[in-house]
Amino acid sequence: MKSLREAFQTTAPPPIPQLITDPHERLWQRLEAIPMTPDQRVLVGEFLSSKENKDKRSWLCSAMYL
Repeated sequence: MKSLREAFQTTAPPPIPQLITDPHERLWQRLEAIPMTPDQRVLVGEFLSSKENKDKRSWLCSAMYL
């Protein structure tokens, strides 16, 4: 029993998986890669962030994998 306890103490715990905090993170990363001025980037972000454009945002996220 003692050796089993020692084995658990000497082994490192498994890495904690990173939780996805933003489901649209990849979309924002792709938008950041597009050459735009900071003003244009803010306009696009505000447009896609609004509740009325939730469907467009979701479509763009799913279109990335096609």
